[in-house]
Amino acid sequence: RNKGHTIKMSLDRMGGTIIGAILGSILLYLLMPFETHPYVTYGIISLAVIPLINTCLVFRIPDAAFTSCTTFFSVVISHGSDIVPYAFAWARTLDTFMGILIALIVNLTLSPHKMRD
Repeated sequence: RNKGHTIKMSLDRMGGTIIGAILGSILLYLLMPFETHPYVTYGIISLAVIPLINTCLVFRIPDAAFTSCTTFFSVVISHGSDIVPYAFAWARTLDTFMGILIALIVNLTLSPHKMRD
């Protein structure tokens, strides 16, 4: 693998994180009236994966679908009963970005394999 591929994958993961966080936040607001109906809530969350993956395909970052789904599920399932759902999504996005940046730095500087330009 080369440095360009490593950077592209990092950017794709960041894009997937943003997509998952945004769609997760939007869905949390839409699900507020259904909080007392868990089967409806989980059914809608399950169906929301379809447009989530399609969004990654539309933006031509299919490799980001896994990351977007992971972020999405983290936001919509483990947000607790936050009063401001987008705050949790924002925190999750920042955490993920820090992890991606640290992994990128390690890959580019400390990787035991020689990378080509």
